[in-house]
Amino acid sequence: VSQAAVVLDWSAVPALKQLLNHNRSGIRKEAAWAFSNILAGSFDQIQACVNGGVLPTILHIASNDPKPEVRREAG
Repeated sequence: VSQAAVVLDWSAVPALKQLLNHNRSGIRKEAAWAFSNILAGSFDQIQACVNGGVLPTILHIASNDPKPEVRREAG
């Protein structure tokens, strides 16, 4: 079982999604990194992110975050 599958089994998408809006850039960066790993996974993992409404937030961060390292992780 992959780590991404375990994270999704624990229903962590809503909590991780909230971290994408954290005021600390390092936390936003790590949350974006986590989602990039999940979104590189299976169809079901990608679908969990789609169902959780993550993609609009990720796209917004990839385009608009003031920190380039956060944009890079989201992109």
